[in-house]
Amino acid sequence: MAWSPTGHALAFVQPVNQYSGFYIGDLAVYDAATQEIVFTSKDQAVFGDLTWSPDGNILAYVSLDQTAGVYTVKTVTLANGIEVNIFGDDASTDDFASQKSILSWANEPDLIVTSICGADCVRLYQYNIVSQTLNALQEIRYNENNSLAVVDDLVSPDGYWQISIDNNDNTWITSGGESKIITQPENSSLSANANSQISLVLADTPLQEMKFSKDSKYLSLRTVEQVIIYQLGCTTE
Repeated sequence: MAWSPTGHALAFVQPVNQYSGFYIGDLAVYDAATQEIVFTSKDQAVFGDLTWSPDGNILAYVSLDQTAGVYTVKTVTLANGIEVNIFGDDASTDDFASQKSILSWANEPDLIVTSICGADCVRLYQYNIVSQTLNALQEIRYNENNSLAVVDDLVSPDGYWQISIDNNDNTWITSGGESKIITQPENSSLSANANSQISLVLADTPLQEMKFSKDSKYLSLRTVEQVIIYQLGCTTE
Protein backbone atom coordinates (compact mmCIF):
# COMPACT_ATOMS: atom_id res chain seq x y z
CA MET A 1 0.00 0.00 0.00
CA ALA A 2 1.09 3.57 -0.55
CA TRP A 3 -0.58 6.89 0.27
CA SER A 4 -0.25 9.76 -2.17
CA PRO A 5 2.21 12.43 -1.00
CA THR A 6 -0.21 15.16 -2.03
CA GLY A 7 -3.70 14.00 -1.04
CA HIS A 8 -5.89 11.24 0.36
CA ALA A 9 -5.46 8.64 -2.38
CA LEU A 10 -4.36 5.15 -1.36
CA ALA A 11 -2.80 2.81 -3.92
CA PHE A 12 -3.01 -0.92 -3.30
CA VAL A 13 -3.08 -4.24 -5.13
CA GLN A 14 -6.65 -5.47 -5.62
CA PRO A 15 -7.02 -9.24 -6.17
CA VAL A 16 -8.50 -10.22 -9.52
CA ASN A 17 -10.28 -13.17 -7.89
CA GLN A 18 -10.70 -14.75 -4.48
CA TYR A 19 -7.60 -16.89 -4.93
CA SER A 20 -4.86 -14.46 -5.87
CA GLY A 21 -4.60 -12.56 -2.57
CA PHE A 22 -3.13 -9.09 -2.12
CA TYR A 23 0.17 -9.95 -3.80
CA ILE A 24 -0.85 -9.92 -7.46
CA GLY A 25 -3.81 -8.30 -9.19
CA ASP A 26 -5.01 -4.89 -10.35
CA LEU A 27 -3.47 -1.65 -9.23
CA ALA A 28 -6.31 0.26 -7.56
CA VAL A 29 -6.37 3.81 -6.22
CA TYR A 30 -8.97 4.65 -3.58
CA ASP A 31 -9.85 8.24 -2.64
CA ALA A 32 -10.48 8.20 1.10
CA ALA A 33 -12.13 11.62 1.00
CA THR A 34 -14.78 10.66 -1.59
CA GLN A 35 -14.81 6.97 -0.55
CA GLU A 36 -14.55 5.62 -4.09
CA ILE A 37 -12.12 3.83 -6.37
CA VAL A 38 -10.80 6.50 -8.74
CA PHE A 39 -8.43 4.36 -10.79
CA THR A 40 -7.97 0.70 -11.73
CA SER A 41 -5.08 -0.40 -13.92
CA LYS A 42 -5.39 -2.35 -17.13
CA ASP A 43 -2.56 -4.54 -15.87
CA GLN A 44 -3.86 -7.53 -13.89
CA ALA A 45 -0.47 -8.82 -12.78
CA VAL A 46 0.66 -6.05 -10.45
CA PHE A 47 3.04 -7.53 -7.90
CA GLY A 48 3.49 -4.50 -5.64
CA ASP A 49 6.25 -2.13 -4.48
CA LEU A 50 3.92 0.77 -5.20
CA THR A 51 5.74 4.11 -5.28
CA TRP A 52 4.27 7.57 -5.96
CA SER A 53 6.07 10.33 -7.81
CA PRO A 54 6.72 13.38 -5.61
CA ASP A 55 3.90 15.34 -7.30
CA GLY A 56 1.40 12.48 -6.89
CA ASN A 57 0.67 12.23 -10.62
CA ILE A 58 2.46 8.97 -11.47
CA LEU A 59 2.66 5.57 -9.80
CA ALA A 60 5.49 3.11 -10.32
CA TYR A 61 5.01 -0.57 -9.55
CA VAL A 62 6.47 -4.03 -10.11
CA SER A 63 4.54 -6.21 -12.53
CA LEU A 64 4.82 -9.85 -13.56
CA ASP A 65 4.75 -10.93 -17.20
CA GLN A 66 2.83 -14.13 -16.57
CA THR A 67 3.57 -15.53 -20.02
CA ALA A 68 7.33 -15.05 -19.89
CA GLY A 69 7.56 -15.49 -16.11
CA VAL A 70 9.68 -12.35 -15.79
CA TYR A 71 9.20 -9.28 -13.60
CA THR A 72 9.37 -5.72 -14.87
CA VAL A 73 8.69 -2.20 -13.59
CA LYS A 74 5.92 -0.05 -14.99
CA THR A 75 4.72 3.50 -14.48
CA VAL A 76 1.18 4.74 -14.94
CA THR A 77 0.02 8.33 -15.27
CA LEU A 78 -3.25 8.48 -13.35
CA ALA A 79 -4.77 11.34 -15.34
CA ASN A 80 -4.81 9.40 -18.62
CA GLY A 81 -4.08 5.80 -17.63
CA ILE A 82 -1.01 5.55 -19.88
CA GLU A 83 1.27 2.74 -18.72
CA VAL A 84 4.96 2.46 -19.61
CA ASN A 85 7.05 -0.68 -19.25
CA ILE A 86 10.41 0.87 -18.40
CA PHE A 87 12.45 -2.28 -19.13
CA GLY A 88 10.64 -3.10 -22.37
CA ASP A 89 12.15 -6.15 -24.05
CA ASP A 90 15.15 -6.08 -21.69
CA ALA A 91 13.29 -7.18 -18.55
CA SER A 92 15.13 -10.51 -18.37
CA THR A 93 18.34 -9.80 -16.43
CA ASP A 94 19.13 -13.27 -15.06
CA ASP A 95 18.33 -16.91 -15.82
CA PHE A 96 15.20 -16.94 -13.68
CA ALA A 97 12.34 -14.49 -12.99
CA SER A 98 14.55 -11.36 -12.87
CA GLN A 99 12.95 -10.00 -9.71
CA LYS A 100 12.53 -6.22 -9.75
CA SER A 101 12.02 -3.60 -7.06
CA ILE A 102 11.74 0.16 -6.65
CA LEU A 103 14.14 2.08 -4.45
CA SER A 104 12.80 5.62 -4.74
CA TRP A 105 12.12 8.64 -6.87
CA ALA A 106 15.52 10.33 -6.76
CA ASN A 107 13.80 13.56 -7.82
CA GLU A 108 10.74 14.50 -9.86
CA PRO A 109 11.73 12.88 -13.19
CA ASP A 110 14.16 10.17 -12.04
CA LEU A 111 13.09 6.78 -10.69
CA ILE A 112 15.66 4.40 -9.15
CA VAL A 113 14.86 0.69 -9.56
CA THR A 114 16.68 -2.62 -9.15
CA SER A 115 16.80 -5.96 -10.94
CA ILE A 116 18.40 -9.26 -9.98
CA CYS A 117 21.35 -9.93 -12.28
CA GLY A 118 22.76 -13.16 -10.85
CA ALA A 119 23.09 -15.37 -7.78
CA ASP A 120 24.38 -12.51 -5.62
CA CYS A 121 23.98 -9.58 -7.94
CA VAL A 122 21.49 -6.69 -7.90
CA ARG A 123 21.79 -4.01 -10.57
CA LEU A 124 20.56 -0.46 -9.95
CA TYR A 125 18.98 1.53 -12.77
CA GLN A 126 17.89 5.13 -13.22
CA TYR A 127 14.79 5.77 -15.32
CA ASN A 128 13.90 9.26 -16.53
CA ILE A 129 10.15 9.62 -17.05
CA VAL A 130 10.59 12.62 -19.37
CA SER A 131 13.07 11.11 -21.82
CA GLN A 132 11.88 7.55 -21.06
CA THR A 133 15.49 6.35 -20.89
CA LEU A 134 16.78 3.59 -18.61
CA ASN A 135 20.44 3.62 -17.59
CA ALA A 136 22.36 1.07 -15.51
CA LEU A 137 24.10 2.62 -12.50
CA GLN A 138 25.96 0.06 -10.39
CA GLU A 139 25.80 -3.47 -9.03
CA ILE A 140 25.42 -4.38 -5.36
CA ARG A 141 25.16 -7.63 -3.42
CA TYR A 142 21.79 -9.16 -2.64
CA ASN A 143 21.98 -8.47 1.12
CA GLU A 144 22.58 -4.77 0.40
CA ASN A 145 19.22 -4.45 -1.34
CA ASN A 146 16.39 -3.54 1.06
CA SER A 147 14.03 -2.13 -1.54
CA LEU A 148 11.36 -4.84 -1.15
CA ALA A 149 11.19 -4.59 2.64
CA VAL A 150 7.74 -3.61 3.94
CA VAL A 151 8.08 -0.73 6.39
CA ASP A 152 5.05 -0.29 8.64
CA ASP A 153 3.97 3.05 10.08
CA LEU A 154 3.72 2.60 13.84
CA VAL A 155 3.54 6.36 14.47
CA SER A 156 1.67 8.91 12.37
CA PRO A 157 3.70 11.58 10.54
CA ASP A 158 2.53 14.27 12.98
CA GLY A 159 3.42 12.08 15.98
CA TYR A 160 -0.11 12.19 17.41
CA TRP A 161 -1.22 8.61 16.69
CA GLN A 162 0.59 5.43 17.66
CA ILE A 163 -0.19 1.82 16.71
CA SER A 164 0.46 -1.09 19.06
CA ILE A 165 -0.17 -4.80 18.51
CA ASP A 166 -0.45 -7.17 21.46
CA ASN A 167 0.31 -10.88 21.69
CA ASN A 168 -3.23 -11.79 20.63
CA ASP A 169 -3.04 -9.91 17.31
CA ASN A 170 -5.24 -7.11 18.61
CA THR A 171 -4.40 -3.76 17.02
CA TRP A 172 -4.69 -0.69 19.26
CA ILE A 173 -4.36 2.99 18.46
CA THR A 174 -3.22 5.55 21.01
CA SER A 175 -3.85 9.26 20.60
CA GLY A 176 -2.11 12.10 22.34
CA GLY A 177 1.41 12.36 21.02
CA GLU A 178 4.44 11.69 23.21
CA SER A 179 3.93 8.43 25.05
CA LYS A 180 5.04 6.18 27.88
CA ILE A 181 4.64 2.43 28.35
CA ILE A 182 1.49 1.09 29.99
CA THR A 183 1.38 -2.57 31.03
CA GLN A 184 -1.66 -4.51 29.84
CA PRO A 185 -2.96 -8.00 30.74
CA GLU A 186 -1.32 -11.12 29.31
CA ASN A 187 2.15 -9.55 29.24
CA SER A 188 1.36 -7.16 26.41
CA SER A 189 2.23 -3.49 26.52
CA LEU A 190 0.88 -0.31 24.97
CA SER A 191 2.09 3.26 24.96
CA ALA A 192 0.13 6.28 26.11
CA ASN A 193 0.49 9.51 28.04
CA ALA A 194 -1.63 10.82 30.86
CA ASN A 195 -4.08 12.57 28.53
CA SER A 196 -4.19 9.97 25.78
CA GLN A 197 -6.93 7.57 24.77
CA ILE A 198 -6.46 3.94 23.74
CA SER A 199 -8.92 2.34 21.32
CA LEU A 200 -9.17 -1.16 19.91
CA VAL A 201 -8.93 -0.86 16.13
CA LEU A 202 -8.99 -4.49 15.01
CA ALA A 203 -9.41 -7.60 17.14
CA ASP A 204 -7.70 -10.97 16.78
CA THR A 205 -6.50 -10.32 13.22
CA PRO A 206 -2.88 -10.54 12.01
CA LEU A 207 -1.83 -7.54 9.94
CA GLN A 208 0.17 -7.63 6.74
CA GLU A 209 0.78 -3.90 6.48
CA MET A 210 -0.19 -0.56 8.05
CA LYS A 211 0.20 2.96 6.66
CA PHE A 212 -0.80 6.47 7.75
CA SER A 213 -1.70 9.10 5.17
CA LYS A 214 0.83 11.90 4.88
CA ASP A 215 -1.39 14.36 6.78
CA SER A 216 -2.10 11.77 9.54
CA LYS A 217 -5.85 11.95 8.84
CA TYR A 218 -6.26 8.36 7.67
CA LEU A 219 -4.91 4.96 8.65
CA SER A 220 -4.96 1.97 6.30
CA LEU A 221 -4.56 -1.62 7.48
CA ARG A 222 -4.10 -4.61 5.20
CA THR A 223 -5.00 -8.12 6.31
CA VAL A 224 -4.88 -11.28 4.22
CA GLU A 225 -8.50 -10.64 3.21
CA GLN A 226 -9.08 -6.90 2.98
CA VAL A 227 -7.83 -3.34 3.14
CA ILE A 228 -9.50 -1.22 5.84
CA ILE A 229 -9.29 2.57 6.07
CA TYR A 230 -9.95 4.49 9.28
CA GLN A 231 -10.63 8.19 9.73
CA LEU A 232 -10.31 9.15 13.39
CA GLY A 233 -12.61 6.38 14.55
CA CYS A 234 -14.78 6.20 11.41
CA THR A 235 -14.26 3.05 9.34
CA THR A 236 -14.86 2.45 5.64
CA GLU A 237 -13.90 -0.54 3.56
